[in-house]
Amino acid sequence: MTHDKATGPMSQGDWRAEFDPHRLRLFDETARFLADGQARATGDKMLRWEHIAPQHQENLTHTVAAVWVAQARAFAKIEAEIMAAND
Repeated sequence: MTHDKATGPMSQGDWRAEFDPHRLRLFDETARFLADGQARATGDKMLRWEHIAPQHQENLTHTVAAVWVAQARAFAKIEAEIMAAND
């Protein structure tokens, strides 16, 4: 199953199976940039991506994906409210 519009829930298990490869790459790269940016911003008090344990990398990537799903749902709700107000 893929999420073109992020309408369904993300599963706790193999959530990566729910997205297309390009979206997964976006999530992975976003998580990497986020980790590296936090490391720079804290003077390396936080770990850079390559120094984060694989489980923690996966958790951060999952969080990025969850934010994307939540943002898509919020946008759909706001869009529906705007469309209803214009009727």
